[in-house]
Amino acid sequence: MSERSNPPSSPALRADERWRGIEQRLATTETTLVEVVRQRDAQQKALDELNATLHDLRDLLEAWEATRGAFNLLRALGHVARWIFTVGVAMAAVWLWLKASLK
Repeated sequence: MSERSNPPSSPALRADERWRGIEQRLATTETTLVEVVRQRDAQQKALDELNATLHDLRDLLEAWEATRGAFNLLRALGHVARWIFTVGVAMAAVWLWLKASLK
């Protein structure tokens, strides 16, 4: 059996293999970069949505504070109206009692 030895590599063949390796690494790098850009865009979209939600919550809190103040004012006015009604009824009762007792 005769052994076959690999033919010696020529400088052109080694340069061609080197270029193929560089091109393969470049393609891998491009694929990785595209994936990183896609992930960054997805994360930016999520951050934008979160920021919009935060602003909506702030607006909702401001509306709640304004509504709560108005509600408290109306409640206070209701208490005042009830007090005035109670005092009016008491005064009417006293007036009627005095009118009836003076006859």
